[in-house]
Amino acid sequence: MIIRVDGDYKLYPRRGLQTKKSVGTHSRSFEEIIFSSIAENEEINKVSKKLDELESRLEKEFSNELVEEYKKLIGDLVVKLSNLARVIEKSSLRSKDKKLRVIVFADTRLREMLEKLLREHITRATLINLSSELRGIVMSILA
Repeated sequence: MIIRVDGDYKLYPRRGLQTKKSVGTHSRSFEEIIFSSIAENEEINKVSKKLDELESRLEKEFSNELVEEYKKLIGDLVVKLSNLARVIEKSSLRSKDKKLRVIVFADTRLREMLEKLLREHITRATLINLSSELRGIVMSILA
């Protein structure tokens, strides 16, 4: 690279490719960001498996305990989404904006679902509808 210094042009040595991103007081490498993102996807896969288990239980029975487990699952998913959003913000992926939009939409919808579970009387049909919507949200996050 050539730079201009005091009206004269000088050859400036090219710096090596920097793979560290500065974050606050510490820096994380690109690999750490990617592995962190993969770990968050694995956590969301665990939520998906837990949702499968709850859906199979919902087909057999309906109880207040099941409603409480759905509340806990949605709360856990909200926390995992906020962690995933932080990881994606720090990355330099090309599809970063698209992924963040999906996460913001999912987070908003999950909070509405959680509020509905907390404030309203929940019937089996309502829980089945919430479960299918939750399945769609999880699939859109994993896509």
